[in-house]
Amino acid sequence: MLDMHLVLQQQWQQGHACAQQAVLSEQMGHQPWARQCYEQAIALMSHAMRLASQHDLPVRDNLLFHYAFCHFNAARVKAAAGWRHEIPPHLEQALRALEQALALNPHAGKYHMGVGTILLAQGQVAAAIPALQRAGQLNPLDAWSQWMLALIYAAQGP
Repeated sequence: MLDMHLVLQQQWQQGHACAQQAVLSEQMGHQPWARQCYEQAIALMSHAMRLASQHDLPVRDNLLFHYAFCHFNAARVKAAAGWRHEIPPHLEQALRALEQALALNPHAGKYHMGVGTILLAQGQVAAAIPALQRAGQLNPLDAWSQWMLALIYAAQGP
């Protein structure tokens, strides 16, 4: 069992390294490489989660958050490239991962913020509002959720 923990840890670390490489690639303006790195990170993390499930090992909430992060950013980068048909599956996977993370840790404000952001990306404004409000309640310093709520309320008008 210890060997499996080591294998899973290595896969997660490789996935995380790919995600970091994707972020750096984006910052340097290399969008095609960023897309590829996000996909590689997703594949490594997916494989690690399948292995964990097969061996009845838990997947921690923060790992699910990182997996959701990769899917959300893959959707965002593909949207910028005009690959609209590839966006919905990534957003659905990200949302599912965040819902699992919230089931494990319902007091993590950033998970609620992530759910709200994804729901907004899916056009589900009414569903996003409670998630963003909860994120702000759990972390009053969460400027992103407050800003998103302000934009929603401004768009809705008086």
